[in-house]
Amino acid sequence: MLSEYIQEIADSISDIVNYSIIITDRKGIIEGATIRERIGTFHEASISVIRSKRGETVDAEAAAKLEGTYPGVTYPIQNYTGDVVGSVAIVGEPEEVKPFALIVKKQIEMLLQEKHRTDSVMNRENALQSVIYEIANFVPGSSDGEMLLLRARELGFDPQLLYVPIAVDLYHFERYAKKIWDNARNTKVSPEDTVQSTKRHILFDIRAIFNHPLDIASMIGNSRYIILCAVDPEKRHDEKEVFKRVNRNCHKVLASFKKRGIEVSLGIGFFAEGIEDLSFSYSEAWKAIFLAKKFNWGPGVFDIQKLRLEELLSTTEVAIRDKFIHDKLSKMKDARLWEELRDTVEAWCNSGFRYVTAARDLGIHRNSLEYRLSNIKKITGLDPTRFKDCISLYIALELDRYVGSVDNVHKS
Repeated sequence: MLSEYIQEIADSISDIVNYSIIITDRKGIIEGATIRERIGTFHEASISVIRSKRGETVDAEAAAKLEGTYPGVTYPIQNYTGDVVGSVAIVGEPEEVKPFALIVKKQIEMLLQEKHRTDSVMNRENALQSVIYEIANFVPGSSDGEMLLLRARELGFDPQLLYVPIAVDLYHFERYAKKIWDNARNTKVSPEDTVQSTKRHILFDIRAIFNHPLDIASMIGNSRYIILCAVDPEKRHDEKEVFKRVNRNCHKVLASFKKRGIEVSLGIGFFAEGIEDLSFSYSEAWKAIFLAKKFNWGPGVFDIQKLRLEELLSTTEVAIRDKFIHDKLSKMKDARLWEELRDTVEAWCNSGFRYVTAARDLGIHRNSLEYRLSNIKKITGLDPTRFKDCISLYIALELDRYVGSVDNVHKS
């Protein structure tokens, strides 16, 4: 039954009705009682009530003949399927306590139904997490794809449909959790319960945004979630429209979390159809977040299909990488205005080599931009207005950013 709550229920209800209460299991053994000494003893009047599924009154004369029984009223407790799982009895003049006994019975039965609903939701969440974990670790020729597909479909999720996986990583969530623990010191609320509740509400927020009937969202780790954004069959050939919806919803998630004081990174995979494709795209979504961290981009939305250059750069052999950085950047790094020159190259490349756009993004006049570009050429021997030279500088800066990220990890 509700064994962990039984005593609490008995105490709270007896405080309200001001009568002694007992709650038994289906064998008539008392699990909760206003008088603690009665816990674990046998209440004989419950047996006939449990068998007949009907309430009974017991007067003083009848009670004297029954083991562990006092005058009062006893009612059966039924679960959500109608099965009797125990009984509740209130001690007192039968006619006096009968109305209270009915109220108590109904309240306990409502708690049983609520517990069943909660357990059902938790069981489904656990099953969904398990299926997604198996998809993420699917090995063609080794994993049982048919069984996995069957289990997924039982949860209302068909991996054979078209999905775009989206990885969600809470940014420095441990700092957020620490604030909860610090603030909980002066309250009676369990900080762990508050943290877990926050994680569940985050999942609710995600599901409220990715709300297509076939969208799937699940918590998969301490501060990680996965979204499988369903693609309407009619739009399977309109990739641009699909990713417009994906990006729009991802930025809604960013905004929603920001209101909670939580920063987040979202990694977008590619169109996936079938378990094997879905598994690969799932890993690509997480790779997008990995690359964003490696290149120190902070929280945001990152599409793996737009990060192939960074992916390639991250696999460059260390010796070759370091030599390339040194050859292209060492003189610029030695210059007094290193950070200014670095930002200039990046703004120049990101603007598509447009003077007006780059100057605006840097917050400077066009003439100042031209002076900086000329200065970079003088210092490095590379002309930022020549495509090949500019790309060399840009790649060197990206590699340097990546190396800086790795060095910071080692130092911490």
